[in-house]
Amino acid sequence: MPEVPENLFRYVFVGLVTAALYVLSGLALSKFLPGLVAVDIAFFITIAASYLMHHRVSFRSDASHFSAAPKFIVANIVGFALNNIIAWAGLGMHVNLVIVQIAAIGTVVTSNYIMYNLWAFKS
Repeated sequence: MPEVPENLFRYVFVGLVTAALYVLSGLALSKFLPGLVAVDIAFFITIAASYLMHHRVSFRSDASHFSAAPKFIVANIVGFALNNIIAWAGLGMHVNLVIVQIAAIGTVVTSNYIMYNLWAFKS
């Protein structure tokens, strides 16, 4: 059986923590702000937390923020593009939305892990 990289477990943990942060901050902000504004702010809070936690916890990177942060942003833009390609293709073939979302989540999470591990947070 192949060995699972230790940072993969930390990556999944950070992903779960930041997903919870996104939901909870969106809910909290929606008490005071319109829903769309609340989720937009929650998104940016979560992206910042995700960057810091992946840098320090998931990958224990020594890379400078000057180097790692732009690469993290590029990796997330690539993930966004992959998400849209999968959604466009899947929905265009009349695949159930939930199936399309599951495929997109799996692809983007895998893609981000590879880009973060081999490029963005490489020390």
